[in-house]
Amino acid sequence: MLNDLHEIALSVQKKYKEEFKVNEIILSDTLKEAYGTYLRENSQNVSFSLYTATVTTSLNKKMYIPNQWFLAASFMVPYVVEIVRYKNETEKVLANMFNSSKDKKEYIVKMKNIEDMTKISILKEKIKSYFIQVGSDTVEDDTNYLTKFITDYEWWFGSKTIDRGDYYVSPVLFLLGVVNVSQGYIADIAYILSTEPSLTAVWNKMIEPEDIIKHDITTTIPVDLKIKRKTGGINEIVYGAPGTGKSRYLEDRYGKAPLTRRVVFHSEYSYFDFIGVYKPVPVYKETDKVFKTIDGQLMDKGEPYIDYKFVPRPFIKVLVEAWLDP
Repeated sequence: MLNDLHEIALSVQKKYKEEFKVNEIILSDTLKEAYGTYLRENSQNVSFSLYTATVTTSLNKKMYIPNQWFLAASFMVPYVVEIVRYKNETEKVLANMFNSSKDKKEYIVKMKNIEDMTKISILKEKIKSYFIQVGSDTVEDDTNYLTKFITDYEWWFGSKTIDRGDYYVSPVLFLLGVVNVSQGYIADIAYILSTEPSLTAVWNKMIEPEDIIKHDITTTIPVDLKIKRKTGGINEIVYGAPGTGKSRYLEDRYGKAPLTRRVVFHSEYSYFDFIGVYKPVPVYKETDKVFKTIDGQLMDKGEPYIDYKFVPRPFIKVLVEAWLDP
């Protein structure tokens, strides 16, 4: 039933050290939409920029995090999946041993890194009895693994006792080699990706990282007709009553400007509003005279004339930006 948690920890740490690259990360629309939906369902929120995300907690506190945290967390998913299984099995074993949560908590604290072999042997018998009862095919291995999980925190790189809700944080941050205080949210991301069904399927594609993220090589590309331009741009129309989540959906799926441009159509919106239009604009002839409006306000120095100038609207602006950046 259980896998060797120590070996999994070492393997994910090795993979992370060998494959993680400190490049700018652009998250996929699929991930942003799924992660945003999960947080909002849990009284939180997130907005994504090109290379960063802003998470707003249920207490309206903000965290500004780089997208690299999502990639780093993904390396820890196999470890967190397994450590959650260990925690669940531990709860079932201890439920047969204690009637109250207080007694169970006190026992967990006392058994952390204990060296009393008599107490360890008693615990091991309880665990073995449990795995026999549930029909495990690997009773001996499961018994040894779970005993180590409860009594030997160094074996699974743990720090906080397993009765705590954040028991997974310290080992994840240790395996990643990051500062605990300032980068603790990486562990939360790993936990969410490991335990939330709506995100598990999305993040399983991290086996093929290109499906979820891409590394930004450069942000400035000279305009050259020989450069192969990106394809696959999307024009999407979302309609519905006010307050039904249209703006949030677009922001989660496509991000904010300058990544995208959002246009609100209404009954008076015209072709000229969308493409562009020539409009009258004032130009000023140099003069030393002072001009005032009818209510006495000073005008710009000069004698005003009316000219017509092309004023670009959203479509033309996006077209020019796309041309300048293939």
